[in-house]
Amino acid sequence: MIFVKWGCDNSSTPICSASLGSREAIIYTLKRRRGRRKKKKKRVGTMPCVYISTNVCLDGLDLDPIFADATKAVAALIGRPENFVMVILKGSLAISFGGNKEPAAYTEIVAMGGINTPVKRKLIATLGDILHKRLSIPPARFFLKVFDTTAHAIPKL
Repeated sequence: MIFVKWGCDNSSTPICSASLGSREAIIYTLKRRRGRRKKKKKRVGTMPCVYISTNVCLDGLDLDPIFADATKAVAALIGRPENFVMVILKGSLAISFGGNKEPAAYTEIVAMGGINTPVKRKLIATLGDILHKRLSIPPARFFLKVFDTTAHAIPKL
């Protein structure tokens, strides 16, 4: 009868000695070893980025409350820490919405995960309220584009 030793004395895996005819013992040992592999850390995702473009002149306005409100809202709704959220605000742009140039805004949110239909609805309502309160842009003249990068994963080459 021939014996096969599996493992070594210094590892945490117990030594399994089995005869060549006993496949079950070797398969059992291999399965136990596979289960001990290090688990990969859960991927947190990229930071959400909020681009706000408006035709409202921002000169002389205090923009800190807009940045703070948008950061808090997006972080809370998408489920990311506030220090991961980036907000970009551009004003005095040539924007025509509905055929006129009254105050309007176009906003994009790019994030990796955390965005589904209920979250999109909450983002529209919350960011619309912030823009109405801080820049006097009516919610009906606000457009939001949401892009979840996990839905369009780039294939590995």
